[in-house]
Amino acid sequence: ASTGWDGMVRLWDLPRKGNPKTVELDTPATEYLSFSPNGDMLATAHPAGVVLRDAFSFEEVYRLDGQARPVFSPSGDRLATVSTDANDTAIHFWDCPSGQQISAPLLLEGHTMDPRHTGGGQRLAFSTNGKLIGCATARDRVIVFDVASARTHRDFDLQSRSFGCFLS
Repeated sequence: ASTGWDGMVRLWDLPRKGNPKTVELDTPATEYLSFSPNGDMLATAHPAGVVLRDAFSFEEVYRLDGQARPVFSPSGDRLATVSTDANDTAIHFWDCPSGQQISAPLLLEGHTMDPRHTGGGQRLAFSTNGKLIGCATARDRVIVFDVASARTHRDFDLQSRSFGCFLS
């Protein structure tokens, strides 16, 4: 799947190498998307927030205003986002079926996320077992948190501008 400033999501059928199925969403300027691990849900981000959609019908399931950079946990039961509010530098966790916030946000005191930055890769990443989440901050750091304890696991000074974060 790909997305662009035209608000279109294009679903590519790699085995058939044909033209993509194009879906125009009701949210303009879709700038980021993430599929759930089982492929049933699609989280799209646009300037006003995140929309969780059914991946087959593209119908909206719920909307998370003021959130950005959605990423699903490996089990697919949680969605992590960052706030677009400069005064709320935190990672938020949501229950995928209900859209309810499921824990206190992980605060990034002294760091900014710059969630509207469009360069590079994702700004959040879960470890493959879902126990850790990493975030690339706007201050050239990657901070890795233990999700269960909400404590900092590692804090890396990258010595340059960070564009993404990937954990294995």
